Amino acid sequence: MLKILKKPIALVVFCGFIATSLNAGYDEGVKALGKRQWDKAYKELEPFIKKDDPIAILSAIFINMAHGKKIEAENLFKKYLSTIKSQSDKNNAKAQYVLGLLYSSDIDVITRDENESIRLMRLSAKNDYKGAIVIVSNMDADDAKEKGDFEEAFHLYKKAALLGDSSAQGVLGRRYYFGGFSSQSSFDRSGV
Repeated sequence: MLKILKKPIALVVFCGFIATSLNAGYDEGVKALGKRQWDKAYKELEPFIKKDDPIAILSAIFINMAHGKKIEAENLFKKYLSTIKSQSDKNNAKAQYVLGLLYSSDIDVITRDENESIRLMRLSAKNDYKGAIVIVSNMDADDAKEKGDFEEAFHLYKKAALLGDSSAQGVLGRRYYFGGFSSQSSFDRSGV
């Protein structure tokens, strides 16, 4: 279900583009993530890691993994896991989102749990976190499509697309080009 979350580099870039902040240092770190400038990203995000920002912590874990520093990544994860869980328990949507991503990844220090990942993503989306809303909308749209509820699939893809998800925008574009959301055959023709 959460196909994008299976590759650490894709996850870092995904997190980078979803994360938003008014702080220039944070924004510079996020931009550096998108450009795979790992050292710059870490330097810019380090103050936010120290402030227990869940996205910055997640980014630091995957930056270390991208550098082949698995032990450092595991140590960061162990150090901050209880902090992120505590924030999540207090309805911090960003922390719920990060935990949802972590439970769907293949990090050795946490047991992969697709059900917990989905539960946390839904909770984060319910708490209005944009990244989670996009993921949940796409998951639900895929489920609706499989059940033959093409109208519901359209509305959910549209919701994700309006939040800036390029994958959902692509699905909508192909759907319009190949005849809309009226039947499974229109999905089959477009390869979606």
